[in-house]
Amino acid sequence: MASTSGSVGGEVAGETGLALAKSSLPPPRPKSPPPYPDLYGKRREAARVQMLEREIGFLEAS
Repeated sequence: MASTSGSVGGEVAGETGLALAKSSLPPPRPKSPPPYPDLYGKRREAARVQMLEREIGFLEAS
């Protein structure tokens, strides 16, 4: 009987700890758009320009 009451006590303590952890988090807020432009798009565009410049260089050399 002592083992069953011990497991019930452990479950209650675990639930209480979980509730305390949830209450300490700030409430969720909607994310605003980033203040900087899309870096991935710029990187992709720069790679495309670099590839075209390389092709132009190959064509000029031949």
